[in-house]
Amino acid sequence: MFCLYLRQKRIWALIFKYSNEPRCFTRYYIIKLFSTKAKGYIVTGKGQNMKPRVLLLYFFICVAITATAQQSNRTVQQRCGTMQLLESRFERNPALRVNFENQRTRFNNAVREGAYKLSSRSGNGEGSANRTAYTIPVVFHIVSKTPNGITDAAILAQLDTLNKNFSGTNADSVKIPSYFKPLFGKTTIQFCLAQRTPGGANTTGIERITTTQSSFTSNDAIKHAASGGANIWSSDKYLNIWVGTLSNNLLGYSTFPDDGQPLEQGVVMDYRTLPGGTFAGYNSGKTLTHEVGHYFNLYHIWGDDDGACSGTDYVGDTPNQYDASSSCYSGIKTDSCTKGGNGIMYQNYLDYSTDACMVMFTVQQVSRME
Repeated sequence: MFCLYLRQKRIWALIFKYSNEPRCFTRYYIIKLFSTKAKGYIVTGKGQNMKPRVLLLYFFICVAITATAQQSNRTVQQRCGTMQLLESRFERNPALRVNFENQRTRFNNAVREGAYKLSSRSGNGEGSANRTAYTIPVVFHIVSKTPNGITDAAILAQLDTLNKNFSGTNADSVKIPSYFKPLFGKTTIQFCLAQRTPGGANTTGIERITTTQSSFTSNDAIKHAASGGANIWSSDKYLNIWVGTLSNNLLGYSTFPDDGQPLEQGVVMDYRTLPGGTFAGYNSGKTLTHEVGHYFNLYHIWGDDDGACSGTDYVGDTPNQYDASSSCYSGIKTDSCTKGGNGIMYQNYLDYSTDACMVMFTVQQVSRME
């Protein structure tokens, strides 16, 4: 049996040796392992018949078992590459991190002080007549070896799902539990297919690009013709959505407002997440809703803090949450960050729940987007 204790870059291990009698420890060893640049680990300690090579073998077996157990405890598959993309940009350009965080702080302060406050956004729609309606032209860049396999009907079904989710007219909003219904937010943001190209020509708002690439990652290659993708249409006039095959079970990713790359602004989604697609559990079109939420400045509701309970999504009406949801729960679900009350809001579009569970934005999320 092993007990490990880490302190000041040294690893102490308490190793028990069983006697012939069951459930009885008759001998133990205390060993100290510390790293050296030349020789790896050196073992010192005390105990009878100590065999350093055997102890080292036992130790590394223990480490492997521990690592495996830790990995198995984290069941959440990374589905969204938005935060990873943002962090990679910060690593390449440290000044961008400073500017981005300063801008985010100013925006958050303005929201908190009511500078952007519009009329009521309650679930019953009161005050909606006085709210500004936004209609955003969208271009879908379909990038695939066989782009014609992704039909106009599939894109139209996706656009319909996006509009219903943003307006709160999605039929599955009946799944919102009674205790969260007062927080149900409905935006006045709607999306339509672009009718003119940047050059003024007629368009259906859907362009198809044949590529030699089998799949793409979150490195934005899909957004550039030179790397097998499709170039952006002006992000000042269009919401650009790239549709293709993503690797590593990634469902999609998005940019945030003013994140330093004007020629890469927009959303990327795996074509298998379209309504009726083949990505089991994530094929009702909710991935695009999640990613467009990021595009309009929403963050994951668990705050991307690796379970610390100290992160934030900069929204006051979403409960604190330990980590991303990994499936579709039912009833009240609590965790170590929200241990009581109505539990976490796994019904929120900015969680990682499967599509069947994600059915709502909150009032303050809507306020932040608008």
